[in-house]
Amino acid sequence: MGWERLTNRKLLTAAEREGFQVLVTVDKNVRFEPNFAKRLISLVTLNPRLVDFDHIAPLAGRLRELLEQGLPPGSEIVIEP
Repeated sequence: MGWERLTNRKLLTAAEREGFQVLVTVDKNVRFEPNFAKRLISLVTLNPRLVDFDHIAPLAGRLRELLEQGLPPGSEIVIEP
């Protein structure tokens, strides 16, 4: 997709254009994009103590719950240990 060079704002716009409903990230800066509540996409930020598998994996259950229940467009959720 070639998205690795996109700024956060352009990444969100590209994801919306491609039909993504949720963006899951460990980048804490994405949620500070202006007017996020007006976006079509929702944002889930994983906030582990360290960004490695052993610290991210325990957050997967809560992420799955959120995705199964559905998130309203423009919502911002932070999942912490």
